[in-house]
This record gives sequence, structure tokens and C-alpha cells, in this order.
Amino acid sequence: MAAVLKLDAHIIESSCQKCFKEDSYMVPVNYNSPQQTVISGHKTAFEKVSEALKEAGGRVIPLKVTGAFHTQLMGYDLHAYEALLKETIFHSSHVDIISNVTGSRMNERFDTLMYQQVLSPVRFTNMLETSQKLNYTHYIEIGPGEVLTGLIQRQLSDITIQTLKDAKALEDFLND
Repeated sequence: MAAVLKLDAHIIESSCQKCFKEDSYMVPVNYNSPQQTVISGHKTAFEKVSEALKEAGGRVIPLKVTGAFHTQLMGYDLHAYEALLKETIFHSSHVDIISNVTGSRMNERFDTLMYQQVLSPVRFTNMLETSQKLNYTHYIEIGPGEVLTGLIQRQLSDITIQTLKDAKALEDFLND
């Protein structure tokens, strides 16, 4: 996986498609912002796609990860996960849940979308657009980093965002 900066998503998609081979490819998998998209796929395709993106004016930053997340390469052993999702009873939510697969508000297809998120690109930019349409102004990032906080701050204005970096911070927040 690699983050691609300074290029519009359609240029990244086009570059990946031009270098695509059935057994050696990279594809966009995280649409993080208008100028940041993450690509993922086969290691064998990385150099060729990376060079094409650099020639198009992009900056390519390899990510230290252990898999080709959000690609069809993750589908090698999802049978247990799919079975678990089918057995799980999902109840209607009191709050909006925005799917990272579609970028829009989830309906009753929760199990299907949860399965698809393993193999599908994350549409974070679309998720933020949906949250704006729903008039959300407060955001919370839970986890050790602040990557999403930075992406949200660069794309949205007139918002409040808070980062909860550990279990203690989350507990304190929930108890306030």
C-alpha cells in the first residue's frame, strides 16, 4: 500500500488501470481527500504504478502494512467472517451510520456492507460529504493517531473535532 499525494483520484485511477494486469495490479483503496488517495495491490506492480504516478506529478509514500487491504486479494479466506455476519442479528440504529463502502448512510444491508468493506475501497471523502449533508458538526477520532482528524480538518470547516487516543480518554469522554 502507498499514499499518493498531489493528484486527483481520477488520475490515480487512470494510472492504475493503464498498468493493470490480472495477476499484478495496484488499485485505489482509500479515497481520503481530494489530494490523497491510497493504493494497494500486488508488490510486483508497485514500481510501475509508482513511476506512472510520479510522472503525473504525484508523490508516492509507501505504507508499512502487512496486506493489500481493501482489495480482492483480501478475499482468500473470508468464509468464516461471512458466516459470522449472516448469523449476527443487527438491530436498527438510533444514529446514522455512514458506510465506508458507499460513502452514504447505511440502510438495512449492514451485514453485506460489513463483508464488502474488506474488499472495497474506503470512500472517506464521500463519507464526509454525506456527514455535511446531514449537518454534522462534531467529530471524534478514536485511536492512537490523528490521521483522520487531519483529513477532516482539511476538508471541512465550522466543525468541532476531538481525538481520543486511548481507553482512558474514551472512558473519560463517555463519563462526562
